[in-house]
Amino acid sequence: MWYKINQRVLPWRNSSDPYMIWLSEIILQQTRVNQGLSYYIKFAERFPDVRLLAAASEEEVLNLWQGLGYYSRARNMQFAAQQIVKDFDGQFPDTYDQILTLKGVGTYTASAIASIAFGEPVAVVDGNVARVVSRLFAMDAPINSGKGAKQIQYLADEMLERKDAGTYNQAIMEFGALQCVPKNPNCEICPLKDTCLAYEQNTVSTLPIKINKVKIKKRYFNYMVMEHKGYTYIRKRTGDDIWKSLYEFPMFEAGIAMTEDALMDEVAQQLGMDGKNIHFQKISDSVKHQLTHRTIYARFIHVKLKTTNFNKQDDWIKIPVGEIDNYPLSRLIDRYLGA
Repeated sequence: MWYKINQRVLPWRNSSDPYMIWLSEIILQQTRVNQGLSYYIKFAERFPDVRLLAAASEEEVLNLWQGLGYYSRARNMQFAAQQIVKDFDGQFPDTYDQILTLKGVGTYTASAIASIAFGEPVAVVDGNVARVVSRLFAMDAPINSGKGAKQIQYLADEMLERKDAGTYNQAIMEFGALQCVPKNPNCEICPLKDTCLAYEQNTVSTLPIKINKVKIKKRYFNYMVMEHKGYTYIRKRTGDDIWKSLYEFPMFEAGIAMTEDALMDEVAQQLGMDGKNIHFQKISDSVKHQLTHRTIYARFIHVKLKTTNFNKQDDWIKIPVGEIDNYPLSRLIDRYLGA
């Protein structure tokens, strides 16, 4: 009853198409609904079926994804679309076990799709569900520990309404998102307060318990923003580091924050240029960019070049300054350019 009255009107809830449900679930991983909604609409309009997504260029997919973060989701999503075309003849797999074979799909996403699109009785466990369950049963085990995760899954399975698993799963996720929120939930109007052990024990504010496992690493990126007669240089990130396949200005990383004099010396040395052919216009203040496991401190060194006779890396691409927005950029670069 609570769900019927309080659920948000969201476009993917009007569909039983597993492709559209999958699209929404991938976009909403690590993303708030109000932020992900516009991206879902863009992707659904541009790629209304899985074959179109599978056939698109990676660059186009990343361009549409730009600003959403966690870009590996976009690459995995397209890889999974190609799996569906290759392994399932373009038909979205219709069982939990088959869905789980798709790249970038874990137990939560597979459960959500299998239950909502196909009615399979499998319980979803996301952050919202874990919070609701941990409070209802006043769990003392950290939800991100092995023991706690097993308890949450067991209890979620026990609570599942098997005759209408899809609606039940959406309801409990929505309940966690709107009612049983992380901070200061309004327990007085909660329909479950009479059966909630955390409410009875006055421990709602301390639950769920989590172990802080994340170690944050500091990294220092120094970008060379070069300009010569209306042109600049960019490069595509490769390898297994952050922002793979996205574009950025040529960059050198340092182990510590560098002084402005040291930055100018390093740029001149890397380009093999002297003061006659390079003019330093400005060096930005440090720009802090927070990722899950890293804190990036970035400086942007703007230089005007009097000649193109300088040391260039093979992967540098010369483009008109005004065309940089045509390339998929990391959120850090996009934020800086838009500031």
